[in-house]
Amino acid sequence: MQFDDVLNYLEQMVGLDLQSLNGSNDPLRILDVDRVKGRYIIDKTSSTNKRSRSFSELRKVWDVLSQKGFVSVEQALNGAGTSRHQPETILANLPNVEHFKYDKKKHLYLRSKNTHEVGCIKELTITESKELKKRIDHYRDFDISFFHLEHRRILTSLRENLANIFQKYPGEAEVDTVEVALDDLGELQEKLAISVVTLDSTDILDEGQSMSGRNYEEDEVDEEYQEFFGKYEDKSEEPQYLVATRISQVFPTVSLLFDRINHDEIDLQPEFQRKDRIWPKKDKSRLIESILLGLPIPVFYFAENSDLSQDIDWIVIDGLQRTTTLYDYMSGVFALEHLDRRFDLNGNFFKDLPRKEQRRIREYQISGHLIQVSNESDEMVRELFQRINTSGKNLSYQEIRSALYPGTANKFLKFVAESPEFLNATPLNINPERMLDLEYVLRVISYMYSGFEDFQYKKYDDFLCNTLVELNRYDFGTKKGVIVKGETYIDIFERIKNSFETIKSIFGSEAYRKEPTGKLNKPLFELLVSVFAMMDSKQRSIVSSEDIAPKIREHFYKMIKNDSSDYGTWSSAAFEDQDRGFDYSISNSTGKAVTIQYRFESFINMINTVSKIDFKFKSIK
Repeated sequence: MQFDDVLNYLEQMVGLDLQSLNGSNDPLRILDVDRVKGRYIIDKTSSTNKRSRSFSELRKVWDVLSQKGFVSVEQALNGAGTSRHQPETILANLPNVEHFKYDKKKHLYLRSKNTHEVGCIKELTITESKELKKRIDHYRDFDISFFHLEHRRILTSLRENLANIFQKYPGEAEVDTVEVALDDLGELQEKLAISVVTLDSTDILDEGQSMSGRNYEEDEVDEEYQEFFGKYEDKSEEPQYLVATRISQVFPTVSLLFDRINHDEIDLQPEFQRKDRIWPKKDKSRLIESILLGLPIPVFYFAENSDLSQDIDWIVIDGLQRTTTLYDYMSGVFALEHLDRRFDLNGNFFKDLPRKEQRRIREYQISGHLIQVSNESDEMVRELFQRINTSGKNLSYQEIRSALYPGTANKFLKFVAESPEFLNATPLNINPERMLDLEYVLRVISYMYSGFEDFQYKKYDDFLCNTLVELNRYDFGTKKGVIVKGETYIDIFERIKNSFETIKSIFGSEAYRKEPTGKLNKPLFELLVSVFAMMDSKQRSIVSSEDIAPKIREHFYKMIKNDSSDYGTWSSAAFEDQDRGFDYSISNSTGKAVTIQYRFESFINMINTVSKIDFKFKSIK
């Protein structure tokens, strides 16, 4: 059931007296529903005061209800009283929504089918309510991190045991089918029965049944994990001495760290670090308190600059917030507060501490890994990040790429990501704090530079890293984004800007989403921007014209809705036999060569068919 279905029921309830969950309140009556303005008009049966309410309230509650299966409207809207009462009443009068109490608060529960008439309310039975409350307790107690590790262990075991089969029988239809099944297994979200809040599902564990082997659907972050690290590969022959010669342990004191920063011997803001000093004071104080108590703090990771001509010796890879916190406290930037154990030191700046406590901080030894980054050790360092990037909040994959391949490419990516054109074209808030915006730009430029037809990378991250290496060979100069090839000047940034304009003229504010109200889809973003960026001005003019643009938009969303296979051909028999189409190519196994080639081919063929142009994707490289 979609939100449009909710609106359909809303229209059916016009003129009906809608009973609230609190019997003492007057019934509500819907007078009108305006889909164009996104609002509905209501009044109370005992009053003539009409009120206009936005669909957004209902949608906010519905999103939680449809996702979790249950909702407290008060919590969903962060408020009580009238702000809760009216949307709660309307949703409770849907034919597949029932109500119950949990923690002394009214909740709504979404049934899998209609159980009563529209415009009426129904309460769960006592037996169902007890069972549902128990399942909500399980839901709240569910340790997702544990099951994530357990799920990853099972997947790794499967990949290890099947690795030899994949190597012996590459390309066989049965093997491709198994590989597809493994990908599907890796893309299932949390469907552990004990955490599912439902009374209607038949997929329920019996009391006491083990859950250790159950699967759940990995979200986009986990697919990113597969893209970055790739599938399991047998590395038993990898020379072990490489690690010993490229990484060393260091145990500097806090005082030494302080001195290095003062003498500009540590780079706190390299290209891959976007923000420092973002911790709240409470977290900063607790770090200092841990040191005063002699407790261990997480391991630091530094990269050693291999360029001897530079004054900077170390680059902070992981531990930026801890490093700046230690430096700022010793510099007198903040005083301690919210201490639990050493509350006697609350309000003290470093200079106010007793000499003994100052010395305890100065002489505290941190534990760190020093990694030498050089051209010949890139592959090893990436493997190293896979194994040891576990302390604190892990670096994002783009932060790691930027750390390994510093240079003009990162500066150019930042220039594009901070440009008004990019910011205006991405209204869905691509978060810049973990360099996600830079990754979106890099993905687009990677296809512009290398194309899609010859994509043969086992790991999607290799594709992106290769682009950074290639772009680092160019000096983009004052006119950002121009690549000189012989006597030809190729303005990447100009092409991207033109692409954004074309996409806006065709899709408006709904671009890059599988459905108008959906979230930003990364494969769609890189597909649309790179394809239109590689068109010439005449082709862009045709596809964005008043008579062609609506047709492209219509066909595009039909391709998604119907999972259409009309415009593309799978290069894998396994995918072809399973009748997968365009929607699959932008939703599942999105980093695989077969899926990438299919979605580009399908989209380009659709564009050429609808607009009657002969566009061919010719890469810059």
